[in-house]
Amino acid sequence: MLFTPADEQQEPPPGTAAATEPGTGGEPAAGGPERDGRDDGGDGVWPRWLTIGLAVAVLVAGAGLVAAWQLDARAGARAGAARVRTAYAAGHQAYLVGDCTRAVTQFDLLLAMPDLPAQTAGAARAQRTACAGLAAVRTAAGGTDRRVLDYLTYLAADPPDPLDGVAAQDVERTLATSPVEQLATPALCARADDVVRLVTGTARRGVGAPRLLLACGEAARKAGDGPQALAFYDRVKAQFPTSVQATQADISAGRLRGGPRKERFALTLTTPRPASDGSAPGPADRARVVVRNGAPTGLLVSLTGPGSERGSAAACPGCAVGRAGADARCPADAPAVVLDVAPGRYTARVRGTGAARAAVATWTLAAGRTVEVCVGAARTG
Repeated sequence: MLFTPADEQQEPPPGTAAATEPGTGGEPAAGGPERDGRDDGGDGVWPRWLTIGLAVAVLVAGAGLVAAWQLDARAGARAGAARVRTAYAAGHQAYLVGDCTRAVTQFDLLLAMPDLPAQTAGAARAQRTACAGLAAVRTAAGGTDRRVLDYLTYLAADPPDPLDGVAAQDVERTLATSPVEQLATPALCARADDVVRLVTGTARRGVGAPRLLLACGEAARKAGDGPQALAFYDRVKAQFPTSVQATQADISAGRLRGGPRKERFALTLTTPRPASDGSAPGPADRARVVVRNGAPTGLLVSLTGPGSERGSAAACPGCAVGRAGADARCPADAPAVVLDVAPGRYTARVRGTGAARAAVATWTLAAGRTVEVCVGAARTG
């Protein structure tokens, strides 16, 4: 029988144990030398302490990363909330003062932010809608009467909110600065009650309401509607008794009720002199005139020159028609009106609400000085 090299019994090298097949009764050798559980640092083997250390390090690093992510997330959330608060505050402040162009812009920026709280979004949308409506009224085409009526329509359709006061101030400003002829239109006079109620409901009462009522009275008088004119005149006097318009309404109503007026006395004016009662000085760059009424009639006083001012004074109780002259003095408690004007040369006109001839004079008024004038009543015949 022939033997080949493969059939030869291979002897293990000296110093090594022969590997036996599993299950043959010998020691298993498929995995190499037997380990007795001790980490001896042989090739390809991690020491147990190093394995445990690496695992702990991985766990600690992972926990640190999670904590850092959570901190970053919370910081991002706080920054986002701060941006929302800032944007809302800017829009809300503009809304409260009626700066609707800015308010709409700010609210648009706010509503474009992601993850906006529903309550904040709802409040922003409501305020934006109200401001957009007011801005549309302000920019609408049309004359004074159309603009005022548009404000009334806006307020009737819009729920009560802080912009109501802003709208009322807009109407007051329109009535106070528009030419009288633009106020005395049939459409606006027909809504005079609503307009007066709107502007007199504001904290600061202006001249818009009496101006509108007087303009409507004058328009009715010119149209030949005496009863309607008197109704407007009487309303000015009743609701705004201290206004210049009340004095004018009293004069117009007297003419309308009594027909052509027969003058029973003439008003007189004294020469301006330093105030005798220690009246507070006016602004340093203005001249102050104190006009005291010593006549038994209400007065309407106007100054025309480098500037113009008007005012009114009630009738003097107990004052009678006499021989008032250029040096006459009024009672200490006589009604008075104070006018501050730019310095210069002025024409003064004083009219009475009763049957009195007007007085006219020319004065030169200096800045920083306070002078007084006494109005008297002299018989005409």
